[in-house]
Amino acid sequence: MKDAFPEQSTIHAALEMAVRAPSLHNSQPWRWRIGERSIHLFADHSRMLQATDPEGRELIISCGAALHHLRVSLAALGWSCTIHRLPDRSDLRHLAAVELEQTEPQADAVVLAAQIPRRRSDRRPYRSSDLPPFAVTQINRNAAAYGMTVRLVTDPHSRRELSLAVAEADDIESVDVEYRNEVAAWSGQHFGADDGVPAKSVPPDAGYGGVRLRHFAHPEMQTGPGTVAPDGDVGTLIVLGTATDDVYAWLLTGEATGTILLTATGFGLASCPLTQPLELPRTRRLVRDAVLGGTVHPQMILRVGYPTTDRELPVTPRRPVSDVLDSSDGTTAGVWARPGQRDRVRGL
Repeated sequence: MKDAFPEQSTIHAALEMAVRAPSLHNSQPWRWRIGERSIHLFADHSRMLQATDPEGRELIISCGAALHHLRVSLAALGWSCTIHRLPDRSDLRHLAAVELEQTEPQADAVVLAAQIPRRRSDRRPYRSSDLPPFAVTQINRNAAAYGMTVRLVTDPHSRRELSLAVAEADDIESVDVEYRNEVAAWSGQHFGADDGVPAKSVPPDAGYGGVRLRHFAHPEMQTGPGTVAPDGDVGTLIVLGTATDDVYAWLLTGEATGTILLTATGFGLASCPLTQPLELPRTRRLVRDAVLGGTVHPQMILRVGYPTTDRELPVTPRRPVSDVLDSSDGTTAGVWARPGQRDRVRGL
């Protein structure tokens, strides 16, 4: 039924799921617009973190994760998506135009969509155990659908080199006044905030298993008994890389990140991005050379593992859909000026 289009309530429900995607410091740098027969994603550069992400790479990755969540949510509701990435090369804020076609709800999409409200960025330590082979296989398969190079950093040498890159990035950023001020402005949030990293979502520990985590302001997570592993394991580190280093690659990285995080959640795994070493040119090169063989651009690092407790983390706030949804003027969002790179990706 190519002439059909979802009801407003269906689109709103899908967008409510899309905005649950992870983003740098929970900055939520996306805007949406509904055309006559399409949904459009735009980058909101007013929410760009200039000290942490001066090129906007992580901003685009965040938007890619939201695009993935939209696609999965619509597929679960019975709408298949054809995605035109970067449909207007004269406006790189316009990241995607999504055409919809009514279909039967997809079972795999239903499973993934169910994980969206359950997923959290879990900054606690994880258990000292390897990921099960079936989870590794599924994570690799889902990421490969988006053209990613996937490396599980399990050998001691690579893990040590990655840990050193994390530590060096943390040392450099921690003495940068603009960076410190930016982190302080976007973290330590309390009741009533609809963005940023809540204080109750950050544990007092700043690293596990020899790997540092980002220092956020005013950590107030109540750990409780049984939460902290004796050895403080950071978990399995997964590095995603791409052959090119441009907006299109960054957008796909976000989509791959979205599918990996939801896949991990479905397997009962905890997960959290760990991006500090990719925010500085020198330490990003170190990750490229030590983990990806010097030929692939590292775009995302994820830590994944079994949580040490069944205690659920608090829900991270999100801006309401009404705050990130623009009304269409019928020109820039309702049509495509010229075709972009169209739906090469078949994964969810």
